[in-house]
Amino acid sequence: MTTLLVDGDIVAYRAAAASETPIHWGEDLWTLHSYADEAYEYASSMIDGLLEQSKCSTALVLLSDKSNFRKEIDTEYKANRIGQRKPICLREVRERMQANMKTKMVDGLEADDLIGIFATKSPQKYIIWSPDKDLLQIAGKHLIEGEVVEITQQQADRSFWMQVLTGDTADNYKGIHGVGPKTAERILDADDGLSDWGKVKKAYEKAGLTVDDAITTARLAFILRDDAKDMPWEPPHE
Repeated sequence: MTTLLVDGDIVAYRAAAASETPIHWGEDLWTLHSYADEAYEYASSMIDGLLEQSKCSTALVLLSDKSNFRKEIDTEYKANRIGQRKPICLREVRERMQANMKTKMVDGLEADDLIGIFATKSPQKYIIWSPDKDLLQIAGKHLIEGEVVEITQQQADRSFWMQVLTGDTADNYKGIHGVGPKTAERILDADDGLSDWGKVKKAYEKAGLTVDDAITTARLAFILRDDAKDMPWEPPHE
């Protein structure tokens, strides 16, 4: 029996946003309303569709906790989202998902981390669904655009190092200024005899940054796994 690991944060947000309806009452007056029942049904229908696509029998919906250990590493982590309006029914949708679906939330962890921990503990038992590119650093089966694909460990590691080099504007942490995906690819593909970590360190130092900067970024980027869920990311011993 295969279980679909679902990024519940994204499902809840999309469902709540899709249920919002603006009304123009005339002249300058506009209001926005949303029906919680409709929003929850959207979320439920979305998960049913993902189960059908993945051919999984059950879904485990992972949700992020309000607190986040990465904010202790860098206070600017996701600070760009402070003050942004959330969909009206987002809290209600999350609460109904927790009441009516099989969900999991752990103090201090994000949904991504829970997915990473479950997926690496029993790789053959789970398929991952999340549009968040962060999850591509977790090897295993992923549901991507309606198809189940296998991400190898080599591909997963590559995604992680790419993230350390480029940073993540959505989560508000920086990699190396001016380094986008194409430049990051060239750095990692360089035939210089260095390991991936060696190439990352070299690139950071060339940009006037430090190894500690690279380690901090890696700790922000690293999605927790079953064998590394109780400690900060540490660089490879070389």
